[in-house]
Amino acid sequence: MERYETPDLRVTLYENGTSIRDIANEKVKDNEPKREDVDDPFYLYDLGDVVTKDKLWAKLLPNVEVFFAVKSNPDPVIIRLLIGLGKSFDCASKKEIKMVLDLGASADRIIFAHPYKQESHLRFAKEKGVRLMTFDTAEELQKVKRVHPKAQLVLRIRYDDSTATFNYGAKFGCRGEEVRPLLEIAKKLGLDVVGISFHVGSEASNPQIFSDAIRFTRPLFDIGTSLGFNMKLLDLGGGFPGRLYPKATFDKFADVITRALDEHFPASSGVRIIAEPGTFYTRSAGYLVANVIAKRVNKVDINERRERVSVLHTPKRYFSITHTSHQFYNMVLATDR
Repeated sequence: MERYETPDLRVTLYENGTSIRDIANEKVKDNEPKREDVDDPFYLYDLGDVVTKDKLWAKLLPNVEVFFAVKSNPDPVIIRLLIGLGKSFDCASKKEIKMVLDLGASADRIIFAHPYKQESHLRFAKEKGVRLMTFDTAEELQKVKRVHPKAQLVLRIRYDDSTATFNYGAKFGCRGEEVRPLLEIAKKLGLDVVGISFHVGSEASNPQIFSDAIRFTRPLFDIGTSLGFNMKLLDLGGGFPGRLYPKATFDKFADVITRALDEHFPASSGVRIIAEPGTFYTRSAGYLVANVIAKRVNKVDINERRERVSVLHTPKRYFSITHTSHQFYNMVLATDR
């Protein structure tokens, strides 16, 4: 076992075969003499799992550049590891941009991937040299013209997977018929549109949705080119499965995406392909260590609810864990299938 520690970073290397339970117990014992809040929950991350995911991505989607979605897991250890692996970053706010830059990433490895940005955040991006960013409304174009006119703009379109766990179509992305009018406005304003992006939704379950979205964007590139824009970037967004679900494994997604790109955006097109995976990289790497602080058994009165006697004859058991764990499990329960 080897340890690497700085004021804000602690990484421990373990031999293969060491269980998460053993590591968690060791961390608790190490902290007992040092902390009054020793029974508070904490996270463990298997950085080897993140590296394995990166190798899998490089093997199956070698021509798609990774811009890790910082919102999915902004832990500095994860970000530093990904910087070391040469990854770029999808940031949605000034805070995320600042953190990624402070940890050592360069401005040209960031896409400001929020269609609606505060003017102060735009000014910060301009000051730090972050130029690549998304938009989907005429109002956002006017804002960019005022604050950051040298930005490289990526038009976000709406193309949802209706079966995705989290669906963003109601919030972000323009419809196909809105593309030309928005690009014409950008042209009149003298702004630089460089590509198209979409996001099918988090934890997509249908690989075919990526193929359909890629095919849908092809004529939109032609519209941009006809207006004089150098359309050189396609952003596939996120939604890649972070676990090996029986019907939604990453290799199936990668195969569908590769075939669609070969057909509609072959290497000869010169279009740069990027994506914004988030939970794909970290979903299976994180472990929450928490205490069960209470147990309760609720007895069911069968006489009062006879119509449901078949399902209520067994007492229900409830376990309470340390309260700061809610956000972690809320995400896990919402996305598990």
